[in-house]
Amino acid sequence: TDLYMDVTTILATGAGDCDDLCVLFASLLKSVGFQVGAKIISLDGQRWAHIYPVVMVPKTNPTRQIPLDATETGKRPGWEFSRAAASRTFQL
Repeated sequence: TDLYMDVTTILATGAGDCDDLCVLFASLLKSVGFQVGAKIISLDGQRWAHIYPVVMVPKTNPTRQIPLDATETGKRPGWEFSRAAASRTFQL
């Protein structure tokens, strides 16, 4: 069973797993007009293990996407796992 925290809890505790932070970050980006996707990855090619948002830029007529994995401490926008065996991106 997977549980999802509400926004108030995420912001109050400064905690959450990848799906909590993906929903929060994507919602904030969409609220200011960005097109956003969610990228899921599999590290072993057998099961989906991680999710994070991608933002399409520029805001009008986007031509590229930037991964925004907020669960990885110290990583900058654009960083992604290099060893993903499979991935899919869904527009939100």
